[in-house]
Amino acid sequence: MKLLHIFWVATCLAATSAFADTPQIVTWNINGGEQDKDILATNALEMMHDIGSFDVLVLQEVVSSRQVAEIADEIGFDHWAISDFSPPVETTGHWPKSLEVAIISRTPFEKIAEWDTSVDGYDPRASNEDWPTESLDLGLTINGSERPSRGFLRVDLADGLSVYAAHWKSSGGAKGDDDLSNAAKRENNARGLAADASAVLQSGRSVVIAGDFNIQPIGKHVRVGSNVAEDCKPSLNDCGAGGRDGYDDSMKILSEIGFGYRLLSAELPPTYLAGNFGPGAIDHIVVAGPLANSFPNAETVSVARNRYFGSDHSPVYAKKANQGVLNATSLDTLGRAGRDAEIQRLIGEVRERLELLEQLTRVSE
Repeated sequence: MKLLHIFWVATCLAATSAFADTPQIVTWNINGGEQDKDILATNALEMMHDIGSFDVLVLQEVVSSRQVAEIADEIGFDHWAISDFSPPVETTGHWPKSLEVAIISRTPFEKIAEWDTSVDGYDPRASNEDWPTESLDLGLTINGSERPSRGFLRVDLADGLSVYAAHWKSSGGAKGDDDLSNAAKRENNARGLAADASAVLQSGRSVVIAGDFNIQPIGKHVRVGSNVAEDCKPSLNDCGAGGRDGYDDSMKILSEIGFGYRLLSAELPPTYLAGNFGPGAIDHIVVAGPLANSFPNAETVSVARNRYFGSDHSPVYAKKANQGVLNATSLDTLGRAGRDAEIQRLIGEVRERLELLEQLTRVSE
Protein backbone atom coordinates (compact mmCIF):
# COMPACT_ATOMS: atom_id res chain seq x y z
CA MET A 1 0.00 0.00 0.00
CA LYS A 2 2.87 2.38 0.82
CA LEU A 3 4.41 1.71 -2.60
CA LEU A 4 1.08 2.39 -4.28
CA HIS A 5 0.79 5.70 -2.40
CA ILE A 6 4.26 6.75 -3.58
CA PHE A 7 3.32 5.78 -7.15
CA TRP A 8 0.14 7.90 -6.96
CA VAL A 9 1.96 10.97 -5.64
CA ALA A 10 4.75 10.64 -8.21
CA THR A 11 2.20 10.37 -11.01
CA CYS A 12 0.43 13.52 -9.85
CA LEU A 13 3.66 15.46 -9.58
CA ALA A 14 4.80 14.45 -13.04
CA ALA A 15 1.50 14.95 -14.87
CA THR A 16 0.11 18.16 -13.39
CA SER A 17 0.98 21.33 -15.23
CA ALA A 18 1.62 24.86 -14.08
CA PHE A 19 0.30 27.91 -15.87
CA ALA A 20 2.46 28.17 -19.00
CA ASP A 21 3.44 30.87 -21.46
CA THR A 22 1.11 29.29 -23.99
CA PRO A 23 -2.43 29.40 -22.55
CA GLN A 24 -4.48 26.22 -22.54
CA ILE A 25 -7.59 26.78 -24.66
CA VAL A 26 -10.96 25.00 -24.60
CA THR A 27 -13.89 25.65 -26.93
CA TRP A 28 -17.30 24.13 -26.32
CA ASN A 29 -20.81 24.51 -27.68
CA ILE A 30 -22.44 24.16 -24.27
CA ASN A 31 -26.04 23.97 -25.59
CA GLY A 32 -27.35 26.64 -23.22
CA GLY A 33 -30.49 27.70 -25.04
CA GLU A 34 -32.94 25.85 -22.84
CA GLN A 35 -30.84 25.11 -19.76
CA ASP A 36 -30.77 26.85 -16.40
CA LYS A 37 -27.61 28.76 -15.49
CA ASP A 38 -26.95 26.52 -12.48
CA ILE A 39 -27.11 23.38 -14.62
CA LEU A 40 -24.79 24.92 -17.21
CA ALA A 41 -22.30 25.88 -14.50
CA THR A 42 -22.33 22.33 -13.13
CA ASN A 43 -21.86 20.93 -16.64
CA ALA A 44 -18.88 23.22 -17.24
CA LEU A 45 -17.28 22.14 -13.96
CA GLU A 46 -17.83 18.46 -14.81
CA MET A 47 -16.20 19.06 -18.18
CA MET A 48 -13.27 20.70 -16.41
CA HIS A 49 -12.96 17.73 -14.07
CA ASP A 50 -12.97 15.42 -17.08
CA ILE A 51 -10.32 17.09 -19.25
CA GLY A 52 -8.32 18.91 -16.57
CA SER A 53 -7.39 22.52 -15.90
CA PHE A 54 -7.27 25.19 -18.62
CA ASP A 55 -6.79 28.94 -18.92
CA VAL A 56 -9.36 30.17 -21.46
CA LEU A 57 -12.85 28.79 -22.14
CA VAL A 58 -14.64 29.81 -25.35
CA LEU A 59 -18.38 29.07 -25.30
CA GLN A 60 -21.11 28.94 -27.90
CA GLU A 61 -24.89 28.78 -27.42
CA VAL A 62 -25.19 30.83 -24.29
CA VAL A 63 -28.15 33.21 -24.12
CA SER A 64 -27.45 35.52 -21.19
CA SER A 65 -24.67 37.15 -19.20
CA ARG A 66 -26.17 35.50 -16.09
CA GLN A 67 -25.29 32.10 -17.51
CA VAL A 68 -21.72 33.15 -18.29
CA ALA A 69 -21.18 34.75 -14.88
CA GLU A 70 -22.45 31.61 -13.14
CA ILE A 71 -20.18 29.35 -15.22
CA ALA A 72 -17.16 31.57 -14.54
CA ASP A 73 -17.84 31.55 -10.82
CA GLU A 74 -18.30 27.77 -10.72
CA ILE A 75 -15.00 27.00 -12.47
CA GLY A 76 -13.12 29.65 -10.48
CA PHE A 77 -12.42 32.21 -13.23
CA ASP A 78 -12.76 35.96 -12.58
CA HIS A 79 -13.00 37.40 -16.07
CA TRP A 80 -15.60 36.99 -18.82
CA ALA A 81 -17.18 38.69 -21.81
CA ILE A 82 -20.29 37.85 -23.84
CA SER A 83 -21.39 39.07 -27.25
CA ASP A 84 -24.59 41.04 -27.82
CA PHE A 85 -25.62 39.91 -31.28
CA SER A 86 -29.33 39.42 -30.61
CA PRO A 87 -32.21 40.48 -28.37
CA PRO A 88 -32.78 38.35 -25.26
CA VAL A 89 -35.06 35.31 -25.26
CA GLU A 90 -37.69 37.37 -23.44
CA THR A 91 -37.92 39.50 -26.60
CA THR A 92 -37.40 36.94 -29.38
CA GLY A 93 -39.47 34.22 -27.72
CA HIS A 94 -37.27 31.58 -29.40
CA TRP A 95 -33.82 30.77 -27.99
CA PRO A 96 -32.16 29.97 -31.37
CA LYS A 97 -32.73 33.64 -32.24
CA SER A 98 -30.89 34.77 -29.10
CA LEU A 99 -27.65 32.77 -29.26
CA GLU A 100 -24.44 34.42 -28.11
CA VAL A 101 -20.77 33.48 -27.71
CA ALA A 102 -18.60 34.08 -24.66
CA ILE A 103 -14.98 34.00 -23.50
CA ILE A 104 -14.04 33.18 -19.90
CA SER A 105 -10.44 33.66 -18.75
CA ARG A 106 -8.14 33.35 -15.77
CA THR A 107 -6.40 36.57 -16.77
CA PRO A 108 -8.06 39.97 -17.30
CA PHE A 109 -8.71 41.60 -20.66
CA GLU A 110 -7.19 44.76 -22.09
CA LYS A 111 -9.99 45.31 -24.59
CA ILE A 112 -13.16 43.67 -25.88
CA ALA A 113 -14.40 43.97 -29.47
CA GLU A 114 -17.37 42.59 -31.38
CA TRP A 115 -18.34 42.30 -35.02
CA ASP A 116 -22.13 42.41 -34.87
CA THR A 117 -23.65 41.73 -38.27
CA SER A 118 -27.06 42.97 -37.08
CA VAL A 119 -25.53 46.41 -36.39
CA ASP A 120 -27.90 46.96 -33.46
CA GLY A 121 -25.59 49.33 -31.62
CA TYR A 122 -25.21 47.21 -28.49
CA ASP A 123 -21.66 46.56 -27.30
CA PRO A 124 -20.54 43.25 -25.74
CA ARG A 125 -20.98 42.85 -21.97
CA ALA A 126 -18.26 41.89 -19.51
CA SER A 127 -17.43 41.17 -15.88
CA ASN A 128 -15.62 44.51 -15.64
CA GLU A 129 -17.44 47.59 -16.92
CA ASP A 130 -14.16 49.55 -17.02
CA TRP A 131 -12.72 47.47 -19.85
CA PRO A 132 -12.95 49.34 -23.17
CA THR A 133 -15.36 47.78 -25.69
CA GLU A 134 -15.75 48.35 -29.40
CA SER A 135 -18.28 47.47 -32.09
CA LEU A 136 -16.26 46.81 -35.23
CA ASP A 137 -17.03 48.08 -38.71
CA LEU A 138 -14.96 45.88 -41.01
CA GLY A 139 -16.05 47.61 -44.20
CA LEU A 140 -17.28 44.40 -45.83
CA THR A 141 -19.99 44.55 -48.47
CA ILE A 142 -22.35 41.62 -47.85
CA ASN A 143 -25.51 40.77 -49.71
CA GLY A 144 -28.49 40.84 -47.35
CA SER A 145 -29.45 37.20 -47.89
CA GLU A 146 -25.84 36.13 -47.26
CA ARG A 147 -25.36 38.16 -44.08
CA PRO A 148 -24.45 35.94 -41.10
CA SER A 149 -26.80 36.10 -38.14
CA ARG A 150 -23.80 36.19 -35.79
CA GLY A 151 -20.40 37.83 -36.12
CA PHE A 152 -17.60 37.25 -33.60
CA LEU A 153 -16.38 38.33 -30.17
CA ARG A 154 -12.71 39.21 -29.54
CA VAL A 155 -10.84 39.79 -26.30
CA ASP A 156 -7.29 41.12 -26.15
CA LEU A 157 -5.29 39.64 -23.29
CA ALA A 158 -2.44 41.51 -21.65
CA ASP A 159 0.16 39.01 -22.87
CA GLY A 160 -0.13 39.86 -26.56
CA LEU A 161 -2.77 37.22 -27.37
CA SER A 162 -6.17 37.95 -28.88
CA VAL A 163 -8.88 35.30 -28.53
CA TYR A 164 -11.89 35.12 -30.85
CA ALA A 165 -15.18 33.32 -30.21
CA ALA A 166 -17.19 32.33 -33.27
CA HIS A 167 -20.37 30.40 -34.08
CA TRP A 168 -21.03 30.02 -37.79
CA LYS A 169 -24.30 29.21 -39.52
CA SER A 170 -25.47 25.60 -39.35
CA SER A 171 -26.57 23.71 -42.45
CA GLY A 172 -29.49 22.27 -40.51
CA GLY A 173 -29.10 18.99 -42.40
CA ALA A 174 -29.25 20.65 -45.84
CA LYS A 175 -26.94 19.50 -48.63
CA GLY A 176 -25.85 20.65 -52.06
CA ASP A 177 -27.93 23.43 -53.62
CA ASP A 178 -30.15 23.60 -50.53
CA ASP A 179 -27.07 24.43 -48.45
CA LEU A 180 -25.63 27.18 -50.65
CA SER A 181 -27.14 30.06 -48.67
CA ASN A 182 -25.77 28.59 -45.44
CA ALA A 183 -22.36 28.16 -47.04
CA ALA A 184 -22.40 31.79 -48.21
CA LYS A 185 -23.06 32.93 -44.63
CA ARG A 186 -20.20 30.80 -43.32
CA GLU A 187 -17.92 32.22 -45.99
CA ASN A 188 -18.82 35.74 -44.90
CA ASN A 189 -18.22 34.77 -41.26
CA ALA A 190 -14.74 33.69 -42.38
CA ARG A 191 -14.17 36.93 -44.31
CA GLY A 192 -15.06 38.99 -41.25
CA LEU A 193 -12.73 37.00 -39.02
CA ALA A 194 -9.92 37.10 -41.58
CA ALA A 195 -10.23 40.87 -42.00
CA ASP A 196 -9.97 41.62 -38.28
CA ALA A 197 -7.44 38.91 -37.45
CA SER A 198 -5.14 40.08 -40.25
CA ALA A 199 -5.08 43.59 -38.77
CA VAL A 200 -4.43 42.22 -35.27
CA LEU A 201 -1.64 39.97 -36.55
CA GLN A 202 0.01 42.84 -38.39
CA SER A 203 0.31 44.63 -35.05
CA GLY A 204 2.51 41.78 -33.79
CA ARG A 205 -0.05 39.97 -31.65
CA SER A 206 -0.94 36.27 -31.80
CA VAL A 207 -4.52 35.10 -32.28
CA VAL A 208 -6.65 32.15 -31.28
CA ILE A 209 -9.92 31.69 -33.18
CA ALA A 210 -12.17 29.10 -31.58
CA GLY A 211 -15.75 27.97 -31.84
CA ASP A 212 -18.45 25.98 -33.59
CA PHE A 213 -17.80 26.54 -37.30
CA ASN A 214 -20.41 24.01 -38.49
CA ILE A 215 -18.02 22.93 -41.26
CA GLN A 216 -15.27 20.33 -41.51
CA PRO A 217 -11.62 20.95 -42.44
CA ILE A 218 -10.54 20.90 -46.07
CA GLY A 219 -10.28 17.33 -47.31
CA LYS A 220 -12.64 15.84 -44.71
CA HIS A 221 -15.98 16.33 -46.48
CA VAL A 222 -17.13 16.77 -50.08
CA ARG A 223 -18.89 20.06 -49.31
CA VAL A 224 -15.63 21.73 -48.19
CA GLY A 225 -13.95 23.67 -50.97
CA SER A 226 -10.27 24.49 -51.38
CA ASN A 227 -10.46 27.00 -54.26
CA VAL A 228 -12.16 30.31 -53.52
CA ALA A 229 -12.11 31.23 -57.23
CA GLU A 230 -14.32 28.25 -58.14
CA ASP A 231 -18.05 29.02 -58.02
CA CYS A 232 -19.36 25.55 -57.22
CA LYS A 233 -22.78 24.45 -58.52
CA PRO A 234 -23.49 21.07 -56.90
CA SER A 235 -26.58 20.18 -58.95
CA LEU A 236 -24.59 20.63 -62.15
CA ASN A 237 -21.59 18.74 -60.76
CA ASP A 238 -19.64 21.88 -61.59
CA CYS A 239 -17.27 22.25 -58.65
CA GLY A 240 -13.80 22.61 -60.06
CA ALA A 241 -11.67 20.08 -61.90
CA GLY A 242 -13.52 16.78 -62.01
CA GLY A 243 -16.31 18.18 -59.84
CA ARG A 244 -14.18 17.58 -56.75
CA ASP A 245 -13.99 21.05 -55.19
CA GLY A 246 -16.68 21.64 -52.56
CA TYR A 247 -19.18 24.50 -52.50
CA ASP A 248 -18.22 25.88 -49.06
CA ASP A 249 -14.89 27.76 -49.12
CA SER A 250 -15.10 29.22 -45.60
CA MET A 251 -12.19 27.22 -44.19
CA LYS A 252 -10.01 28.18 -47.15
CA ILE A 253 -10.91 31.86 -46.71
CA LEU A 254 -9.97 31.74 -43.04
CA SER A 255 -6.66 30.00 -43.76
CA GLU A 256 -5.55 32.90 -45.92
CA ILE A 257 -4.81 35.08 -42.88
CA GLY A 258 -1.30 33.57 -42.99
CA PHE A 259 1.14 34.46 -40.18
CA GLY A 260 1.83 30.79 -39.47
CA TYR A 261 -1.86 29.82 -39.58
CA ARG A 262 -2.55 26.42 -37.99
CA LEU A 263 -5.85 24.58 -37.69
CA LEU A 264 -5.19 22.64 -34.48
CA SER A 265 -8.37 20.59 -34.92
CA ALA A 266 -7.62 19.44 -38.47
CA GLU A 267 -7.42 15.73 -37.64
CA LEU A 268 -10.10 15.43 -34.97
CA PRO A 269 -13.02 12.99 -35.29
CA PRO A 270 -16.60 14.36 -35.44
CA THR A 271 -17.43 16.64 -32.53
CA TYR A 272 -21.18 16.93 -33.14
CA LEU A 273 -22.71 14.07 -31.18
CA ALA A 274 -26.39 14.22 -32.08
CA GLY A 275 -26.17 13.17 -35.72
CA ASN A 276 -23.94 11.95 -38.51
CA PHE A 277 -22.57 14.90 -40.46
CA GLY A 278 -19.77 12.86 -41.98
CA PRO A 279 -16.06 12.68 -41.07
CA GLY A 280 -14.20 15.49 -39.39
CA ALA A 281 -14.84 17.93 -36.57
CA ILE A 282 -17.02 21.02 -36.90
CA ASP A 283 -15.69 22.62 -33.69
CA HIS A 284 -12.27 24.15 -34.16
CA ILE A 285 -9.26 26.00 -32.76
CA VAL A 286 -7.16 28.11 -35.12
CA VAL A 287 -3.92 29.84 -34.14
CA ALA A 288 -1.65 32.31 -35.93
CA GLY A 289 1.10 34.75 -35.09
CA PRO A 290 4.33 34.48 -33.06
CA LEU A 291 2.85 31.92 -30.62
CA ALA A 292 1.33 29.69 -33.32
CA ASN A 293 3.96 26.96 -33.18
CA SER A 294 3.86 26.74 -29.38
CA PHE A 295 0.31 25.33 -29.32
CA PRO A 296 -0.16 21.55 -29.41
CA ASN A 297 -2.62 19.92 -31.78
CA ALA A 298 -6.14 19.94 -30.43
CA GLU A 299 -7.87 17.01 -28.77
CA THR A 300 -11.43 16.05 -27.94
CA VAL A 301 -13.05 13.50 -25.66
CA SER A 302 -14.35 10.06 -26.60
CA VAL A 303 -18.12 9.96 -26.06
CA ALA A 304 -20.20 6.82 -26.55
CA ARG A 305 -23.56 8.60 -26.27
CA ASN A 306 -25.09 11.58 -28.07
CA ARG A 307 -24.65 13.93 -25.10
CA TYR A 308 -21.64 15.15 -23.14
CA PHE A 309 -22.59 16.84 -19.87
CA GLY A 310 -25.78 18.27 -21.35
CA SER A 311 -24.38 19.24 -24.75
CA ASP A 312 -24.68 17.72 -28.21
CA HIS A 313 -21.06 18.73 -28.91
CA SER A 314 -17.84 17.45 -27.39
CA PRO A 315 -15.30 20.07 -26.25
CA VAL A 316 -12.16 20.72 -28.25
CA TYR A 317 -9.03 21.70 -26.36
CA ALA A 318 -5.35 22.52 -26.89
CA LYS A 319 -3.48 21.61 -23.70
CA LYS A 320 0.18 20.81 -23.28
CA ALA A 321 0.59 17.48 -21.53
CA ASN A 322 3.78 18.19 -19.57
CA GLN A 323 4.47 21.83 -18.75
CA GLY A 324 6.31 21.44 -15.49
CA VAL A 325 6.24 19.94 -12.02
CA LEU A 326 3.48 20.78 -9.55
CA ASN A 327 4.54 23.24 -6.88
CA ALA A 328 2.96 25.73 -4.48
CA THR A 329 3.11 28.56 -6.99
CA SER A 330 1.41 26.60 -9.75
CA LEU A 331 -1.29 25.46 -7.31
CA ASP A 332 -2.06 29.07 -6.45
CA THR A 333 -2.40 30.02 -10.12
CA LEU A 334 -4.83 27.18 -10.74
CA GLY A 335 -7.31 28.21 -8.06
CA ARG A 336 -9.58 25.85 -6.16
CA ALA A 337 -11.69 24.73 -9.12
CA GLY A 338 -8.58 24.20 -11.23
CA ARG A 339 -6.89 22.17 -8.49
CA ASP A 340 -10.02 20.06 -8.05
CA ALA A 341 -10.17 19.49 -11.81
CA GLU A 342 -6.54 18.39 -11.92
CA ILE A 343 -7.03 16.05 -8.97
CA GLN A 344 -10.08 14.41 -10.55
CA ARG A 345 -8.35 14.04 -13.91
CA LEU A 346 -5.23 12.56 -12.35
CA ILE A 347 -7.23 10.14 -10.21
CA GLY A 348 -8.88 8.94 -13.41
CA GLU A 349 -5.48 8.51 -15.06
CA VAL A 350 -4.16 6.54 -12.09
CA ARG A 351 -7.20 4.27 -12.11
CA GLU A 352 -6.76 3.59 -15.82
CA ARG A 353 -3.07 2.76 -15.32
CA LEU A 354 -3.84 0.49 -12.37
CA GLU A 355 -6.46 -1.34 -14.44
CA LEU A 356 -3.88 -1.78 -17.20
CA LEU A 357 -1.33 -3.10 -14.70
CA GLU A 358 -3.91 -5.59 -13.39
CA GLN A 359 -4.65 -6.75 -16.94
CA LEU A 360 -0.95 -7.15 -17.67
CA THR A 361 -0.50 -9.09 -14.42
CA ARG A 362 -3.30 -11.50 -15.36
CA VAL A 363 -1.84 -12.01 -18.81
CA SER A 364 1.62 -12.82 -17.41
CA GLU A 365 0.30 -15.38 -14.89
